[in-house]
Amino acid sequence: MSNSLAFESIFFLVVIILLIFQLRRRRVRFFGLVIMPLIMLLFSIPMVMPELSLGLLEIIFVGLGLIIGAGIGIAVGSMMEVQVDEKDGSMLLKGSILAVLLWAGIIGLKIFGKDFIKSIGVIDVGLVTSIFLMMAVGAMIARRGFVYWRYLQMKKAMAVPLNQ
Repeated sequence: MSNSLAFESIFFLVVIILLIFQLRRRRVRFFGLVIMPLIMLLFSIPMVMPELSLGLLEIIFVGLGLIIGAGIGIAVGSMMEVQVDEKDGSMLLKGSILAVLLWAGIIGLKIFGKDFIKSIGVIDVGLVTSIFLMMAVGAMIARRGFVYWRYLQMKKAMAVPLNQ
């Protein structure tokens, strides 16, 4: 086993453990929802820029990756359990096993699928990586936006008296 494969396998195992932690119910603040997507976006843009300078087709592929990622994010967000704490109105969030499996599949494909794609030789590995990176960013932003939208809807529903 090469050092690179060993590192990627350990990294994937750590990611799986972190994803499993998503199954527990946790209190989430707005800042906590926003900070990670911002950081990920700031780090992703410089990594994707070289691919965007190659041509219109690459821009379309990366844009489609972002759109597909947003769709995945909304799908995953709809599977997450969102509740409003009646005491202080804060958001309680719990992931679903299906969402965790979906994320594990995407991350596994990104980590372990790049050699397969490279061996095919049809598409540039840098482009594929950029597409998956934008899928991940789009999914994270859309999922968190969707979850926050659901939280606001639930909070608004709690404020309306039941007699009306």
